Amino acid sequence: MRMRKQTVFRWTLISIVAFTIAVSIFLAIIAHRNIYSRRVLGSQVNIINRKSVVHSPESKLKYYYEPIAYATESAQPDWLPAPVTYTINGEGLNERLDYPVEKYSGDYRIITLGDSFTYGAYVNTKDNWPEQLEDLLNNHKPCDQYVKYEVINLGMGGYDIQYSVERYRLHGVKYSPDIVIWLLHDNDFQQIAEEIRSMEPLYLSLRPVQKGTPNELEKQTAITDIATKEFIDKHPESYLLSQQYSFLLKITQYYQGDLIVISLPQIGKQYIESLKRFANERPSTSYHELRNIYNEQFGGSYNPDDPHPNTRGHTIIAEDVYDILSKRRCQ
Repeated sequence: MRMRKQTVFRWTLISIVAFTIAVSIFLAIIAHRNIYSRRVLGSQVNIINRKSVVHSPESKLKYYYEPIAYATESAQPDWLPAPVTYTINGEGLNERLDYPVEKYSGDYRIITLGDSFTYGAYVNTKDNWPEQLEDLLNNHKPCDQYVKYEVINLGMGGYDIQYSVERYRLHGVKYSPDIVIWLLHDNDFQQIAEEIRSMEPLYLSLRPVQKGTPNELEKQTAITDIATKEFIDKHPESYLLSQQYSFLLKITQYYQGDLIVISLPQIGKQYIESLKRFANERPSTSYHELRNIYNEQFGGSYNPDDPHPNTRGHTIIAEDVYDILSKRRCQ
């Protein structure tokens, strides 16, 4: 009799837990739908279409992912007036063309790192800030000794600091850049993608995502939302700052050259202090704050229902980075 009661109690408890998680997922889906009905200037979870990415067998990280090479992907959330197209080159980069590994004499090569703000979420490939920067540099040629400027975009949606370093290790080292430019903001410090993605299978097992259904991406994103919230609630900010700073330092294992770190003004003061400290401690590194694309004077520079910059916002970022590079001494 006692065994039966214990069994009933156990299954009742499991049912309650499963129901609670299912309700949480449902509420997260509703919250996700509502989050884009207003302006969100703080931390957000980047939407990743899992069908358009693959795990790299060369990666040391279990859950690290990259775009599928030689692919074309379209995106049009409800709030975006027209669809956008991402063209992925043979290296799995959101680029208009493929770059030779060999750097020719007279070329100045730049690599950009970051998340969806560098990748160019919700703008056509030709309009993301690394592409616009490449056009500005080749049109104006601030240093006479360079015949051509190349800006190779290693940014990817959903990447944190650790994943950006891994991206550089796998794809950036062989290009031997003259300089690296790294755009960072709040959620790069608040999330550790490898840990969050390791938590997602639990929620997927309780609420499987049906492949091919119209709201597949929405359900997947809601599950990521829950895992991210649980991760942030679980870890104190001091732990996250310490971990992220250690990931920042790892870039030097693979790249010892000139590094420019940039951020938008909305980034938290504690993160600015970490970036300034990093710039002071690492040789040949500088930190710069860009113009505020969310300021009214730049009205219409970001998507009205999403914090990502639109084409105009990317233009402002490209212009700011161009100014930073132009003020550097030609070498």
